[in-house]
Amino acid sequence: MKIKPANGLAFGTKADNLTFEEYQEITRIKWFPKLQKNADSISYYYTYDGFLPDYSFNVSYNLPKNIEIDSTEFKYGKIEIDTIGNKKRISYSEYEQ
Repeated sequence: MKIKPANGLAFGTKADNLTFEEYQEITRIKWFPKLQKNADSISYYYTYDGFLPDYSFNVSYNLPKNIEIDSTEFKYGKIEIDTIGNKKRISYSEYEQ
């Protein structure tokens, strides 16, 4: 119910405020990177062309401040980290045009 169509390229979806379990369900049918079990408040935005290899993918999530970030799944894009209170907000984006 949280997944909605995304504006951008011809196809895509987006969702906000997912739990780790909800996001994990999505990764079973999509190629999205796996996140750490402590992740919460997960949002993603994914659009793709369908014919050309063009796509855009963004995911943001929170981790407790004391947890190290496992970035092994983030191979092709850019990671940004912000500290908000006792949490870290991780944002990852990748695209091909």
